[in-house]
Amino acid sequence: MTTALLIVTSSYPFDGSADFLEDEIKWHAAEFDSVTLLPLVPSGWQLPVPANVDVDLRVAARLSTRTKRVASALRSRRSRSLFREALRSGGFPPNAGALLRLLAAIGIAEQVHRWGLDEATHRPDVVLNVWAGPAVIGMARSGHPTITRAHGGDLYADRHPGGYMPLQREILAAADAIHPVSEDGVAYIGRRYPDVARRTSMRRLGVRGVSAVTPASTDGRLRIVSCSSLVPVKRPGFLASIVDEVGRRHADVQWDHFGSGPLEPEVRRAVAAYSPTVRCTLHGQVPNRAVLDHYERNPVDVFVNASSSEGVPVSMMEAMSGGIPILAPAVGGIHEVVRSDSGRMFAPDAEPHDVASQLLAVHSQTPPFDREAIRASWERQFSAVTNYGSFATELLELAHARAGQATAPFETHAGRPGQPEGMGAA
Repeated sequence: MTTALLIVTSSYPFDGSADFLEDEIKWHAAEFDSVTLLPLVPSGWQLPVPANVDVDLRVAARLSTRTKRVASALRSRRSRSLFREALRSGGFPPNAGALLRLLAAIGIAEQVHRWGLDEATHRPDVVLNVWAGPAVIGMARSGHPTITRAHGGDLYADRHPGGYMPLQREILAAADAIHPVSEDGVAYIGRRYPDVARRTSMRRLGVRGVSAVTPASTDGRLRIVSCSSLVPVKRPGFLASIVDEVGRRHADVQWDHFGSGPLEPEVRRAVAAYSPTVRCTLHGQVPNRAVLDHYERNPVDVFVNASSSEGVPVSMMEAMSGGIPILAPAVGGIHEVVRSDSGRMFAPDAEPHDVASQLLAVHSQTPPFDREAIRASWERQFSAVTNYGSFATELLELAHARAGQATAPFETHAGRPGQPEGMGAA
């Protein structure tokens, strides 16, 4: 039999993506005869993909603006039914902005549903949704076997204005299997939506990592690296204040930040006021490979994160692959990465001067952090070779089982025999 996988993304394979697929796609392409990428809101230039990977932009053309998404929600009888479901489960949206977000989400579900029913659509053996978003509903209600990951912004309600996440209950109910990327995410779903807990199990992300351990500085300069979008949840202004405090206490500091976003002007204003003891390079939005190249070519002393909410950040996995000690807040799934042998965590409400003190303590710790041990921990938990290889094989086994070609009943890694509950329901 030939096997076909569909992956629903936000933007990948376009370079404006934060879908974490640049490495993973190679494993899926190696396992499946064909892979189709379905980006919903592509942005930037299209990146190269393996030869058996196609890109379908039909849904993206219908969702290119919020006006189109909302209009789609207002036109369809299915959309009106979904709107009533959302009101029953979550109440009426608290304000006009929330109402527009709900309508836009319903519009996405409707257009994905139409795509799934289109006679021109080749029916995949299994669908992987990179995000736990409304596309899950559209795919499942089109009769496609539907699995979803769940990360941070698509999972934790406190990341959103007023804690309002449109259609979350319906999204998780529609998925045949839900795979948060962290233990914290699994526990969160179990508390919030116990009715889907038995279809929920963790599948970690992974990174290829650097080729060898990144050295610490030997010339007296303190080299700090951070990597995140410059958006409110990442608290870039707070991060800039931490570096400012460090610069007041250390005579030679270099801060390299990878990532951009709407709060970049705020960060640039803060950097402009730094003392001469601090050098700063804002690298902007770059491919993951550029971050790894930095770790391979330059010493790095501390990786720092300042987010108010996180899943298990890929940026920390990359730093761990180089054996770099990490300083980060005790939020979300960060405790699954930062342990006593790999760095330190600070309280979410800590002040910049307190975090700066901890950063300097990480840097000057005696004996220093064992970088080989940090890298070994990455290899055990967050290696792309291990995590993506096993996940791609798992999806292929599911495809075979659904086609009746498996030699034994399919069993998920969570130990549940048979196909995931609800699989194949229209």
